[in-house]
Amino acid sequence: MSGISLTSSMRSNLLSLQGTSKLIDLTQQRLSTGKKVNSAIDNPSNFYTAQSLNNRAKDLDALLDSMGQAISTIKAASEAMESGLGLLEQATSIANQVLSEAKVEPMGDQVELVDNSAELIAAGYTPIDSTTSYDDLLSLFSTEGAKIVLTEDVDLSEEYLEVYASNITINGGGHKLTHSGFDVYESGFKAENIEIETSSSTVLYSDYDVELKNVRLICNGTNSYSNTGLYFYGSSSLENVSIELNNANSDFAVGIDADGDVDIKGLYVSIKGKYGAGIRASSGTTTVESMGIMTEGSNVCATYETGGTISGLTKVSDVELTYPNSWFDGEGNTKIILKELGDKALAAKACNEYNVGTEADFAAGTWYLPAMGELEEMYAGKSAITTTLQKLEEDHSVDTDQLSGYLWSSSEYYNGNSWDLLTTNGNRYYYTKTGSFAVRSFQLIENCFTPLTLSADGTGGSGGTAAPKVGDIMYTDKSWGSVDQYDSSKTVAGVVASVGDDGSVKIMSLKDVAKTEWSTSYTDVKGLENVHYRVPEFIENSANAISVKDANNSFAKIDTSSYQAQYNEVLNQYDSLIGDASYKGVNLLKNDDLSVRFNEDGSSKLDIVGQDASSQALGLNEAKWETFADVATTISQLRDAINTIRSINNELGNNYAIVQSRENFTESLINILTEGADKLTLADMNEESANMLSLQTRQQLAVNALSLASQASQSVLKLF
Repeated sequence: MSGISLTSSMRSNLLSLQGTSKLIDLTQQRLSTGKKVNSAIDNPSNFYTAQSLNNRAKDLDALLDSMGQAISTIKAASEAMESGLGLLEQATSIANQVLSEAKVEPMGDQVELVDNSAELIAAGYTPIDSTTSYDDLLSLFSTEGAKIVLTEDVDLSEEYLEVYASNITINGGGHKLTHSGFDVYESGFKAENIEIETSSSTVLYSDYDVELKNVRLICNGTNSYSNTGLYFYGSSSLENVSIELNNANSDFAVGIDADGDVDIKGLYVSIKGKYGAGIRASSGTTTVESMGIMTEGSNVCATYETGGTISGLTKVSDVELTYPNSWFDGEGNTKIILKELGDKALAAKACNEYNVGTEADFAAGTWYLPAMGELEEMYAGKSAITTTLQKLEEDHSVDTDQLSGYLWSSSEYYNGNSWDLLTTNGNRYYYTKTGSFAVRSFQLIENCFTPLTLSADGTGGSGGTAAPKVGDIMYTDKSWGSVDQYDSSKTVAGVVASVGDDGSVKIMSLKDVAKTEWSTSYTDVKGLENVHYRVPEFIENSANAISVKDANNSFAKIDTSSYQAQYNEVLNQYDSLIGDASYKGVNLLKNDDLSVRFNEDGSSKLDIVGQDASSQALGLNEAKWETFADVATTISQLRDAINTIRSINNELGNNYAIVQSRENFTESLINILTEGADKLTLADMNEESANMLSLQTRQQLAVNALSLASQASQSVLKLF
C-alpha cells in the first residue's frame, strides 16, 4: 500500500486509532478472563509465582480431603467407645444385681467320712475300737510316729486325751471319737477322716502345728464361759474341716483360734453362742480359700484379728457389734446384784448406800457401783479428773482420794469372777469376787443440759445449752463448773466422769467409798449377762472384721443362670459394636493404625496407633459365676475395663482435636495461598471497566478526528 499517500494528520489519527484498538483488545481480554496476567508473556514473575502458589494450594486441598476422612475414622472409633462404655456400664449393673438379688446358698459342711479302716490297717495303722483301754490309747499317743485308725466309734467322754509324742496321725476310719478334753503337746499332729466330739469347752488344743483333713469337730460343752473348736500355735493346715459349737448359752465361741500361720481350704463353722467368730487370728497369717458360717447370734462375725492377719475374704460392709448391757449399765447392774445377793454384795451395797449432803437427789439409794465400760470412760478423762481432785484438796481443803490401784466394777465375768480396772494404766482385769479392791460410787444425772440439735448433714448444730466437761465439779443443786471456779458456798456432789450426747452426765464420788470384796461368795448373779474377756477385745478389734454375710457371699454358691445370659449377651453386643467401628476399612479399635499427612512432603504428620478394645483385650471373659467372689472379680475387671475405655477415648479425642485443628489451619492456608496468587494475576474489574469506557470514548474521538482529516482530501473531488 506504499502507493497510497496519507496526509500527516490522517496518518497521525490512524496510528492513534490503531493503538486504542489494541488497548481495547487487551482490556476486553482482562474483562473476559478476569485476570491481568494470563500468560508468562504478560508478567513472567507474577505468572510463575502465582502458579506456584496455586499448585501448593491444590496439593493441600488434596490433603484436606484425607484429613476429613481421618476425622471421620477417629469419630467412628470415638462414637463406638462412647456406646461401648454404656454397654459395659450396663454389664456392671447386671453384675451388681447378682450381689443384691441372686439366690444364695452358703458353703455348708463339706466333710464326708469314709470307712477306710481295713485299708489303713493293711497299710500298718494300729486299730483301736471301743474295747481299747484309755491307757493303751495314751501309750500310742506317747509313741513317736504312731499311726492310729478307729474301726468303730470310740466313746471316751469321761477321759482326757493328751499327745506327748511328735508326728502322731489319727485317722477316724469314718468314725467318731468322743472325749472330755484333747490336748496336743508335740509337733506334727495329724487328724484325718474323723469326727471328734466333746462336752468340754474346747474340742482340740495344740501347743504346736496341726494338720486336719476331712475332720468334723463338735463342741457340746454346757460351760457358758466359752466354746472353741480348735486352738493351736504354729504353722498349720486345714482342709475340709467342719466345726459345730452347739452351746447357745456360751458367752463367747470361736471356731478356730489361730496363733500362727494357717492355710484353710474349706471351713464350715456353726455357732449358737451369743458372741463369737469363725476365726480369730492372734498372730501369723491365716489364708482362707473357702469358708461358710452359720449362726443364730447377732454379735457373731466370720473373722477378726488381734495381732494376726486374715486374707482371702472380701469385705463389703462393716461389722456392727454391740456390748452387753451389763458392760455399761452400772445402775441396772447394781439393782440386780443387790436383789439377788443382798448383804453379800459388799461392793454394790457400799456404793448404793453412799450419800452427799441433805438433798434427796444425792441420798443413799441414788448411787451405784459403775459398770466396767463406765470405768473405762472415766479413765479416758483421768487427767482432767485428777487435776480437779488435786486442786479441791490442795486449794480448797475438800477431802478427796486420788485414783490409784484397782477399782471394782459391777460387770460380772463368770461365776466367781468380776471385772476391775487398774487406774494406773487403764488395763482391765477379772478377779475373784472375794478379792478386796476400792470402790467409787457413780450417779447418772439425766436432763442435765439441752444437747444441740444436729444439722441434717451432722456437721453442726443449733440451740442447746453449754454442757459440762469431764473433770468439772457437780454441786448438789445440780449446777456445775470448773475447779478454778470453785464455789465454796455450795456442796460438791462429785466430779463429772462422762458426758452423754442425750444431755445426761455421770458423776463419780470424790473419794473411795470403801475397800471391800465384790461379794462374800462366788455365786453367779443370774440376772447379769456375763462378759467374757474376748467380748470387749472382739468389739475393739472389729474394724477389720469380716461379717458372716460377707464371708458367706465370698464363697457361696449362687443361682446366676439368668444374669449370666444377660451379661454374656451384653458382652457379645459390645464386641460386635467394636467390630463395626471401622471407616473405609480402618478400625482404630482393632489395632489398625492411621497416618494423617499435614503437608506436601509428609514431614508434618500424625501417626495414630490403633488399639485392641475387644472384651478379651480388656480382660473381660464370658461369665461363669459360681460364687460372689467370682462376681466381685468380674465387677473389678469391668471397673478396670471402663477406665481403659475412658483412657482410649481421651486419646482419640486428643487426636481428633489435633487433626481438626490442622484441617482448619490447612483450609485457611489454602485460602491464603489462593488469595496471594489472585493478587498477582487477577485484574481489577472496576479499573478495567473504566479503562474500557475511556478507550471506547477515545476510539470514537479518533474515528471522528480521522473523518475530519479525510474531509480535506474529499474536497478535491469537488473540483471535478
